[in-house]
Amino acid sequence: MAQFHNHASRDGLYIDSAFTPVAAANLTRDLNFDGTISGDVYAQPLYIEGGPGGRAMIIAVTQSNNV
Repeated sequence: MAQFHNHASRDGLYIDSAFTPVAAANLTRDLNFDGTISGDVYAQPLYIEGGPGGRAMIIAVTQSNNV
């Protein structure tokens, strides 16, 4: 039976089974990342694993028509 956000509790909770404490232990912070967004974002940003050049990519569209 389909539920809101495909989760039985209907809370929209999604936990990726691959994201474990062991996998997270190797994560590092990208000090060159500039997350500045001009304008309001009213939708969930799109995350692409293995984007251009094999790097992860986040795409967000704002109310100001910025991508």
